[in-house]
Amino acid sequence: LQAVPLCLNEEDNQKLIAPFRDEEFRDAAFQMHSDKAPSPDGLNPAFYKRFWSLCGNEVIYACRRWLTEGTIPTALGDTNIVLVPKCDHPNSMRDLRPISLCNVVYKILAKTLANRLQSVLDKCISVEQSGFVAGRSITDNVIIA
Repeated sequence: LQAVPLCLNEEDNQKLIAPFRDEEFRDAAFQMHSDKAPSPDGLNPAFYKRFWSLCGNEVIYACRRWLTEGTIPTALGDTNIVLVPKCDHPNSMRDLRPISLCNVVYKILAKTLANRLQSVLDKCISVEQSGFVAGRSITDNVIIA
């Protein structure tokens, strides 16, 4: 590990390891598109947004437990795989695109973690990498080439 250069300073590290605030989970939920496909339990992000005042504390509790204990209730890890046709009359598996319909609480936690990482991502990813970093575009690589 001594050969790996450090990309984050102590302040960045403290931001990453700070305890998650309730608002971070709520923000992640409300950043999701409401009309996304429902999770295996039949609930979509619109449900969680509409009833956050009723279910928000349970979502936050589940996410915090997941982060501290490293365990996830089985139902939250459930994912449905759906085959979406690429053409009008699919005849083989090549004509189908699999998509994963993950549990919304799982997505809320993933989005919360992604939001936390977003603040330091530009320091950890080389300047040659153009995807997934705010302010960078794949077209930048085309111009360089």
